[in-house]
Amino acid sequence: MGKIEKGITIISPSYTKPGLLLKGFRFPFLTGAQIAACASQYPYRIMDENIELLDWEKIENSDLVAISLMTVNAPRAYRIADQTRAMGIPVVLGGSHASMLPREAIQHADAVVIGEAEQTWPKLLRDFEHNNLQKFYKNEHLIDPATIPFPRRDLLSDKYNFSAMQLTRGCPYNCYFCSVSRLFGKKYRTRPITHILEELKQIISQEKISWWRKGMGKVWKELKKPVVIFLDDNIFGRPSYAKELFRKLIPFKFLWGSQSTMNIGQDEEALELAAESGCRALFIGLESINPTTLKEMGKNQNKTEFYEQTIQKLHKYGISVITAFIFGADSDSKEVFKRTVDFAKRIKADLAQFTILTPLPGTKLMEIWEKAKRIISKDWSLYDFGRPVAKPLNMTIEELEKGTQWAWKKFYSLESMLIKRFPLNDWQWMKNFQTSPQTALLRLLFYGGANRVFRKQIKRHLAFQESQS
Repeated sequence: MGKIEKGITIISPSYTKPGLLLKGFRFPFLTGAQIAACASQYPYRIMDENIELLDWEKIENSDLVAISLMTVNAPRAYRIADQTRAMGIPVVLGGSHASMLPREAIQHADAVVIGEAEQTWPKLLRDFEHNNLQKFYKNEHLIDPATIPFPRRDLLSDKYNFSAMQLTRGCPYNCYFCSVSRLFGKKYRTRPITHILEELKQIISQEKISWWRKGMGKVWKELKKPVVIFLDDNIFGRPSYAKELFRKLIPFKFLWGSQSTMNIGQDEEALELAAESGCRALFIGLESINPTTLKEMGKNQNKTEFYEQTIQKLHKYGISVITAFIFGADSDSKEVFKRTVDFAKRIKADLAQFTILTPLPGTKLMEIWEKAKRIISKDWSLYDFGRPVAKPLNMTIEELEKGTQWAWKKFYSLESMLIKRFPLNDWQWMKNFQTSPQTALLRLLFYGGANRVFRKQIKRHLAFQESQS
């Protein structure tokens, strides 16, 4: 410890292996760039193991190493931390898993940051330089989003396909399987729109467009537009704010995607403004087609009777939908897999995600299942939402795992992609083509490209899981 001269290395560990993540899925997680901006007087380097191998020579030439971890990559993060400390370099751990289990994390670190790091990071570095590093750092209150500086994007790799921003934090809901409200609070906090617009100007001016988009853009200008991913848990968490934001985004003429709840489908004005501002894809957690299951999960805001109508409305405005479903709730039986896949195909979901209900540390679900002694493993590397870590009630562990794998394969089968879900078979797409051919063609392009990438990524990921079994 002492003066920081050689620099700080910030690492985002992989939970699989470098190279497993296809280029189409590469966009930056902003944690490292965000905390670097909070104390920018120090030299930094950021390493993302999801896209490239760690450079241990550079790690060894660091004054301090910071690692951000989720539950699934915690074992890998701990191995990196242990190896780094063995070289005599202090390590700081943070992120969702370290925040939920700081006593576990400190066994592999010199300090642990609990919760949001923007306020505690500068203090931690001052303590480090004065040889007074504490074991735990935690904010007394949640940060005001207006005080969050722009991320240090100059530190990010040039291997990402898309740019990313975060506009909001917090969630008023309390789904049993989710730790967001505990980590970021139930208050929905929004950044000032003026700050967002200023940051967006910087991103658009600096974005590097890939060679194929440049080539295709000569024929179709829409493809030359910048693409930004908004890393928000629910971009429509406050409708009045969202609609004001969408209006201000329109002049930027870019394309964007994000996450939302089902509620956006009930607000026609919001959908129209979102589409006009450049929204072309939304990730929506439907979670289950069974109301009883939704009640079990505490997902009371989802109403199954509006699912199909909401997807149709989004398609009406040329917005592709990535639906998410979870298997393994107490009311799920072996029939849930086929019924869910059939439903997803019937509503013409452009993409779908199928995961196993997983009790993350700090969630209500973990508390309930631990009391019931249903947890079968706390090997965090298994907490990848694709392998069961708790005993299901109405099927075997093997049936749950194999059924989830079947759902992935069936939904992304050639029959499903080219016949059951193909936009040309969708009356809404044909109607859109008559009124707005460019928007309709962009959805068709997104569908074809994204399904191809998902199909390839799923094969890689399932093969990796089998190799680890």
